[in-house]
Amino acid sequence: MRLVHLSDDWAGLGGVHYVPEGMENFETDQGKTELNKLNIQLVDKLRSSDNAFSLGESTDGVACIRCVKF
Repeated sequence: MRLVHLSDDWAGLGGVHYVPEGMENFETDQGKTELNKLNIQLVDKLRSSDNAFSLGESTDGVACIRCVKF
């Protein structure tokens, strides 16, 4: 998990990217696409058990996991 910066209008706790081992550098378009897919899938799974999680976008334009509570 990697902490990410969200826009100032997000009032929740924050956001993270799930970045699997070996995918630390996702600067290419293909890398961002793969990272987006993974994070979207993870949000879908998390939301099925707790609606505190939602899909967001970090300031670098990559999908991220947002949380509104602990």
